[in-house]
Amino acid sequence: MAQRQTYLVWVRLINGRTEVYQLPKDVATAVNQYRKENKNQPWAFFFKGGLVNVPLGPYINYRKFSMQPPIVTGRIEKIKAYRWLKKHHQIPRTRSQFIQATDWYYYSQRQLFSFLSHDFSRMSQKEILRDIKFWQGHTYPKSFLWSTQSRIWWQKGLFKIIKIFKNILPD
Repeated sequence: MAQRQTYLVWVRLINGRTEVYQLPKDVATAVNQYRKENKNQPWAFFFKGGLVNVPLGPYINYRKFSMQPPIVTGRIEKIKAYRWLKKHHQIPRTRSQFIQATDWYYYSQRQLFSFLSHDFSRMSQKEILRDIKFWQGHTYPKSFLWSTQSRIWWQKGLFKIIKIFKNILPD
């Protein structure tokens, strides 16, 4: 096995769409360590069905202005390891908050919320709580809330505007 592996995960969101994300380096390092220590055991089961936080838009960092995208919680459907991934692919990364499928069924909503929402904005925390309730089978939202859709639209529009100003204004 190669020393550095890149892991892509297919995450199902509560609106039914499946998005592809890359695991962050700290989680990928832990997976590599697990695979190294347990060579004869399957490793993908560790992730399948687990809950993970994912961004729904671009991160914005321009001069002294920074903004996090809306963060939601999705369920991992599939994971694959790659020895290399080209830099130009620009696949968004999941957040490091991850809970195995064997664990999240047994945790209370409060315990899951405490772990998954620790440093996010108030709106993202509300969305994470909504998602936890959905995955535990308590509610069934027909689609993303209007607030989530508007936050995604706002974040992407702001990202485009800042990208234009970066090209026009000197640093």
